[in-house]
Amino acid sequence: MNIFKDALSIFSKSAINSMELYSMRDKILYWNESSNYPSYNIIPDAISLSSTFWTRIKDIHRYTTGDGYERAVTVWWADIEFVITDYVKGSSDSVNIPKQLINVMYKPTTRRDYAERIVTVNGKVYSRHSIAWTKVKKNLQVQYLFNLHTHPCVQGEYSFFSLTDINTFLSSNTAITGLITDKLWLIFKTSATPKSIQNANELEFSPSYFKNNYYFKVYCAEFGKKLYCVDILK
Repeated sequence: MNIFKDALSIFSKSAINSMELYSMRDKILYWNESSNYPSYNIIPDAISLSSTFWTRIKDIHRYTTGDGYERAVTVWWADIEFVITDYVKGSSDSVNIPKQLINVMYKPTTRRDYAERIVTVNGKVYSRHSIAWTKVKKNLQVQYLFNLHTHPCVQGEYSFFSLTDINTFLSSNTAITGLITDKLWLIFKTSATPKSIQNANELEFSPSYFKNNYYFKVYCAEFGKKLYCVDILK
């Protein structure tokens, strides 16, 4: 059974509360900064990602599939766009994310009314764009949003989030974390999510376990498609 097709056969598109991740950026920043997470039903039931975002997801998945090593990236909001950092390579069962330095600068160009917008990640140019000076904000906004990491396929199966993944997530102020297997998984903290867990057994970890025990809102998507809350995908 294809759970994605089955879900859409039950729920019409108009019945599902959907939002682009781009449009959620201010809410995510607020949740991260305040640690004041939303109630379960406030978070939309479906989330869409841009084609550029999906390209980076597919790239990091392809690298992990190639050599069996975990990788991780961080997602930032840099003034007017998402920035997804270069991947960090780990081992077959873990990956640590070092500190990342994101910088945005505007430089004059030969066109009097336009500037060159340059985004760098750890000193390396990430993107360059031409932008009208009138659209340049007085206060630049460069803020961390969340991280994504991969799990390799082992003996034909992908593991779910590990106990280390969840403990790290709960100990942070971050509202979201993500896992890339042969699909993309995102989990959101809610107002009922505990700050720590006791006596957890990661062998029990599943989307329904996360919802019922940690009050996470869990999403899943096939590559290139919309993320749906697992409540809908039952």
